[in-house]
Amino acid sequence: MIEVPANAYPVVEATVDPIEVDAVILRMAAARGMVLTISQLEAAGISRFQVHRRLGRLLTQVTDGVYAVGVVTGEVRLQAALAALPQAFVSHGTAAQRHGLPIPPSDEVSVLLSGRRSFMGYTGRIMSHGLAYADRETDVKNIYAGKPQADELLRRHRIGYVVVGPPERETLSANEEFFMRFPLVGEAGGYRLYAVPGS
Repeated sequence: MIEVPANAYPVVEATVDPIEVDAVILRMAAARGMVLTISQLEAAGISRFQVHRRLGRLLTQVTDGVYAVGVVTGEVRLQAALAALPQAFVSHGTAAQRHGLPIPPSDEVSVLLSGRRSFMGYTGRIMSHGLAYADRETDVKNIYAGKPQADELLRRHRIGYVVVGPPERETLSANEEFFMRFPLVGEAGGYRLYAVPGS
């Protein structure tokens, strides 16, 4: 028998009849794409202890505080990522896939924090608008390479977050050691999101 310390779960009184918990979870999951957050479950009267007892049986933890009912597919992982970060949106291959555009199959989910401007996007698009981008592109390359002036460039341009993923590793030769000194905010697939302190 596994003993759970009395203070392991915050006190949230379960208001759902224990016999009905599974049925309530299934109804909620069916209405929400088979993905539920701990706050949704608690709001429905299901305690964290009741959730914990269903892990590996009815529920699978997809990420912190987000659970799935049934098989965890790429779509379920996407829904979980969006549930975990309410101000997030899909981008890159994931956005193309959701709009029915052809892309190579992948289990990776691309999710970015919304409400933030990108320092520099795809240069082809910038160039097509006739904008000067050479200086900014040089700064991006110096930042990702972790050059001596990278800290100053991050401060000057007030860059608060940096994404390091397959594109940055491949095309910019991202210096992972340089970014590892920053707090890791999150990671999914081959992508890592770092916070830049003081920006």
